[in-house]
Amino acid sequence: MRSIYREQFEWLNPKDFGKLQQLGSIPEDLGKLQQLEILHLHFNQFSGEIPASIGLLQALKNFRVFSNQLNGTLPSEMGLHSNLEAFEVFDNLFTGTSPENLCFRRRLTGVVAFSNNLAG
Repeated sequence: MRSIYREQFEWLNPKDFGKLQQLGSIPEDLGKLQQLEILHLHFNQFSGEIPASIGLLQALKNFRVFSNQLNGTLPSEMGLHSNLEAFEVFDNLFTGTSPENLCFRRRLTGVVAFSNNLAG
């Protein structure tokens, strides 16, 4: 499994990147990590929107950003790649509709999006 890298951290196991009480927005640069398979940012204090570039990560299999303060709409790009297996965005402040292509992924086994203001 691949991990994410941030300048202030060494390589971290994705499960350890959650619960670090990180503030601010999710860095757009994470979308440059083309081999990233697992992105766990849950139980932090991230705010703002999910960068569209993250939705373009073709290797991404597991995306968890639950229990933050994220808002806005979910990027339509999240439904474009075929490797996504888990998509967990619950307990945030998202609005709008779920990405149209998200639920048409054959590998996707779980979408958890309650405690938002999403439709569709």
